[in-house]
Amino acid sequence: MKFSSTAILSTLSLASISSAAEYSLSWVKDISLPTPGFLEMIDDGIYMTSFNAEPFFLSKNGVYHLKAADFMTEEPTLLTDELDWPNDMTLLPEEMFGYRALAVGHGFLVPFGGHTTGGVSVINLDDPSSSPVKVTKDIKDWFYHKAYYRDMDGDGDLDLITARCRDNLQNRTIDDELGNAFAAEFMDVNNDGSMDILATNHLTENGGVFAYSWDNSEPLATAKITKHTLASGIDNVQDKGMAPGHSFTVFPNANDKTGKPYIMVDGDGAENYMMLSPKEEGEFEYDLQVLFPTNCTVGKSVGADVDGDGMSEVFIPLYEKNVVRVMRFVKEGEEVVAPPDVPNVKGLERPNAEKAAQQAMM
Repeated sequence: MKFSSTAILSTLSLASISSAAEYSLSWVKDISLPTPGFLEMIDDGIYMTSFNAEPFFLSKNGVYHLKAADFMTEEPTLLTDELDWPNDMTLLPEEMFGYRALAVGHGFLVPFGGHTTGGVSVINLDDPSSSPVKVTKDIKDWFYHKAYYRDMDGDGDLDLITARCRDNLQNRTIDDELGNAFAAEFMDVNNDGSMDILATNHLTENGGVFAYSWDNSEPLATAKITKHTLASGIDNVQDKGMAPGHSFTVFPNANDKTGKPYIMVDGDGAENYMMLSPKEEGEFEYDLQVLFPTNCTVGKSVGADVDGDGMSEVFIPLYEKNVVRVMRFVKEGEEVVAPPDVPNVKGLERPNAEKAAQQAMM
C-alpha cells in the first residue's frame, strides 16, 4: 500500500487494531543480524539467512541459528559464511546423508556482484565446523530459492527437489490471472481440517494475498479449485521492489486453536508489516491491517509460541535495518509496546513524538 506521511501516521495505532481483532502485536526486542532475508522455524530453532548485493568476497552472507526459547538472552550463531546469497532453507531427514542436514538454496539475479550463478548446498548440522557441500551443478545465471525432499521415483530413497530460476523464467501457477506469483504454501487457512494453498503475488501495484481450496479427497491435479481473495491493493513504495512478500498462518493464543487463524503478511517492497485478522462471517473473510511501517524491505517472517507462555511470537527480518524484530501477540485490552522506531502510537506516551515521526519518514 502506498502511504503519504499523513497516511502512515494514521495507521500507527498498534493498540487500536484490536477494534477489528481480538489480538494485537506488542514489541519485545530487536535481534541484531546483518541484512536478514529468510527465516525458518525448524524444531526448536530459528534458522536465518543474510545476504547483500556487494561482490561476494566483500559481502556478509551467512546462515545462522538461534535456539528459539533463548531468543531473549542469546544471539544467533553463525553456521556458515561460505554460501553466496543464501535464500530459504529446509531441514533434511538424517536418512538422506547420514546426518542432520540443512539444504539451502542460494544465488540471485542482482545485476552486479557475481551472485547470479547459485546452487543448492547442504550444511551438516552435526558437524558445524565442516564446509557446506554443493549438490547441484553450476549453470551460469541460474539460482535457487529452496529445496524439498520427496521420493520422486518410488525407489524408497528420498530425492532432493528444487526449481531453478533466472530472470526470464515465467512461473507456472494454478491461477493465470495472478500475475507474478511469489510464494505458495499448503496451509489450512479456514481451519476446517483440509489443506488449502495460501499464496501471494508480487507486483508494483495492487498485490494481494489469496487462498485456493478444493476437495482434499480428490487429487489436486484434477480437482476443482476455488480461488479466494483475502487481501488486495498492496503497493510497493517509491518504486522500490514489489509487494507483498510471504505470508503464513498463526494462532495468536497457542492454547486456543478454535476458529480461523490469523495470517501474517510480509510487506517486502511495501515496507510495512501486515496482518489479516479473521472476520466472524465467511470461511475466507479477513480484514487487512498494517501493523507498523518498517521503512525498509521485509523478508520472510515466522511465528509460533517459542517461550511456552501460551502466546505466539513473530520474528520479522528487517533487511536494511539489520535486525530481526520480535513481536508477541497480546489480548485485546492488554498493554501494547510500540517498536522503538515507530512513533505516535495510540495509548503510548512518547517524548518528541513529532520529531521521531519525521525521522521515521526519512
